[in-house]
Amino acid sequence: MTSSRLRPPRAGAGCCHASVPRLRRDDRHCGIAPEARSKAGQVVDAATGKEAELKASYAAKEKARKAGDILKLARDSAIKYYAMLKDKFPDWCQDPNDADPTKSTGCGDEVLYYLAYEYEQGGEYDKARDVYGELIDNHKNSKYIPNAFLAFGELYFQQAQGDPAFWATAAVAYKNVLKYDPPDNKLWGYAQYKLSYVQWNQGFFKEAVVGFKSVIDFGQKF
Repeated sequence: MTSSRLRPPRAGAGCCHASVPRLRRDDRHCGIAPEARSKAGQVVDAATGKEAELKASYAAKEKARKAGDILKLARDSAIKYYAMLKDKFPDWCQDPNDADPTKSTGCGDEVLYYLAYEYEQGGEYDKARDVYGELIDNHKNSKYIPNAFLAFGELYFQQAQGDPAFWATAAVAYKNVLKYDPPDNKLWGYAQYKLSYVQWNQGFFKEAVVGFKSVIDFGQKF
């Protein structure tokens, strides 16, 4: 007489076992054709890869955000102390040179330049222009004058991308940089290149070509 008791499945009798509550890795593919099984595996692998990619992207963005926060704090701190030096100690020099004041370092002109630069890097362009202007007006013999004029040129150059009326203003600023001769003025070549670029955009092609050639000469000479 046949027993009514259910016998456990024999080992190897099949991969699907209803009596086993836990789904094993191989059980997922029971009754699935090899082609479909391969396709399903590809989908799973793609999803896993996408998840890892998203996690890595998020981690990179979070790292960049934290770095940006640190940079902003550092810039705000620099602006605070440069502004304090400008307002409270305008005539102070870290390393004065009485024989040749133009060779003094760490003085008010340098403070103004770096204060304006930090404003510019922080996107506070109006404040940057004001301080660059103060440097030009009050320290006419400063070695930072070409830098200040170049900064004006760069600021107006960016504005000209959206409003061509600023090409002329940018050109004036770059020409002011060129008033200071190389090799002491290390910005001469770059300023001439940007002036030629501006002139090309203004339609002054002959002047632009002459300017570009002078940039090549500058590079070969200096």
